[in-house]
Amino acid sequence: MMSRGNTVDVENITTELQAVRRGVDRFGNIDNILSILKCEKRKQMTQCGQDAFLIKAICECYKNDNYHRDIVLMSLGLLSGYSYKQIATIGERQEAFLLKTNYLMLNSRSKVKDFSAANKVECSRLKNTLSHVEEDWLNKLASYLVEIDDIENYVDDIDKKYAIKEKGKIVKVIFPTPTYAKGEGTRYTIELILRELMDVKRHVYYLCEKVKLSLPIAGATMVLFFGVFLIGQNWPFKFQSDSLDNTQEAKAPETRMVDKDGNKSTTGGLEINTKYIKLDDDSNEDAPQVQNNKIANVDEY
Repeated sequence: MMSRGNTVDVENITTELQAVRRGVDRFGNIDNILSILKCEKRKQMTQCGQDAFLIKAICECYKNDNYHRDIVLMSLGLLSGYSYKQIATIGERQEAFLLKTNYLMLNSRSKVKDFSAANKVECSRLKNTLSHVEEDWLNKLASYLVEIDDIENYVDDIDKKYAIKEKGKIVKVIFPTPTYAKGEGTRYTIELILRELMDVKRHVYYLCEKVKLSLPIAGATMVLFFGVFLIGQNWPFKFQSDSLDNTQEAKAPETRMVDKDGNKSTTGGLEINTKYIKLDDDSNEDAPQVQNNKIANVDEY
């Protein structure tokens, strides 16, 4: 893609995306976005075509970041289960998203991990924070859109994973499913590790460029901070080792014996006195009878 946009275009598209998010005039706002991009085919586009265009753009813009992809899709009502046709207002979509997904669990900076257990003040703060996140990443989407080199071909070439076509026209939009629905513990744990590692990488370069630290020193510093973070999160990577106090000296197998008078004896397996009768599972005929509990179960010896 060749750069064809400017700061004004990005700002104007961001404004229109914010309006789509709020549900002001969905069809008109998306048409304005396509107009800014100088797309002539917008005049023939249906609402299904507009939605498919945005879904394609979001999925390609965030192709390596499912976490923020889901947030942007939800904010514009294009995520399965959070469609603008099902949940009209952004506030309701946010509440449903915070309740049904692992967004808070994935967010290492959020002290609240369960939206259903949050009080009124916390709920308001969490929704406000999510709104700021949405605004930031909608701006990134706008920056991506202005970099599309051939917008006419882009809106025509809609993959079947985004929409169903009949006779060349989009008749049904396929809303992407949420990546991190609740119950996917291992998946979001891995995602959290990767996200934190990316944060470490970003901060390392910041230290190198702004603080003028050498790369090895900056890297070592951030690895240390990352380790402290894991400890603070009670990370579930626990290594167990046997205590030295529990270590037992290896011994030769003992042979348990009993004499004819019912007296117990053991040997280290080196020599067996013939006056003893060995108590094997297969030779119980010669074993003395248990009397007055003098001979206990062999397993208890």
